[in-house]
Amino acid sequence: AGDQSESDTLMGGAGVDLLTNAAGASFVFSTFDYDGLGPVMGAGIEQVSLNNGTLFGTGAGNAFDFVGVSFRTISFNVADLEVSTGAGNDTVLGSNLTAVQSNNFNQTRLDYDLGAGNDSFTGNGSMLDVVFGGLGDDTILGAGGNDTLQGNEGADFLDGQ
Repeated sequence: AGDQSESDTLMGGAGVDLLTNAAGASFVFSTFDYDGLGPVMGAGIEQVSLNNGTLFGTGAGNAFDFVGVSFRTISFNVADLEVSTGAGNDTVLGSNLTAVQSNNFNQTRLDYDLGAGNDSFTGNGSMLDVVFGGLGDDTILGAGGNDTLQGNEGADFLDGQ
């Protein structure tokens, strides 16, 4: 059946908007700031508070644009996943902003699990991206940080840039 957040449309307005995971469970989205043709760049949500949870994809082809989004209250266990897309051919544009752990310390590392499918990930800024490709033919591009890129099974293309 899925999670109720899968079908929601969330739009921020002027100023800095914060999407909070108040229930403590994980978010489930099919898209974030992306319309299928490319980044929307303007949904207006600048901060996502995970409350130690994970932002999950639906298992279908998901499209997430986290450029300009700062993750808040991420787990202070730095190896925990912040984003897990699941199966499907997913497109993810990584965050370029420092995250804040649940103990209020800044965190420059975000972990992404792209799951099965022919996925695309593009890092941004100087964040330390840890990206796991999963099954399928993945294209994983790092950015300015000391990224860890892992393709797994399939004909993957990895570029640390």
